[in-house]
Amino acid sequence: MICESRRRFLKGCAAAALVTDPGDLIARTRALLGSLRAAVLTPFLADWPATNQRRPVVPSVLPVLRWLPEVKADAPALSLELVNSLIRAAPLMAWRQTGASTRQER
Repeated sequence: MICESRRRFLKGCAAAALVTDPGDLIARTRALLGSLRAAVLTPFLADWPATNQRRPVVPSVLPVLRWLPEVKADAPALSLELVNSLIRAAPLMAWRQTGASTRQER
């Protein structure tokens, strides 16, 4: 059974996902990181891929994505456009868990 907050998130993203270009998310992320002018990011940004080529993926989700509306509500102005792009692109992305989970997502 799908939880209500996840249902609202998916419903809100469904229409936007049909027209979202994930490249927008990539460009906004690069722009935000570059605008910080943080020396620690210099090597990372120097290695940023120059191409916008992407491989096709089968979209998949993780339960944690249900928190994206709360992330948006708490996003500072500096990152709001990036967060909006992430929310629009989320249903098109192949999300994977990268760490061991110590509790079951509900």
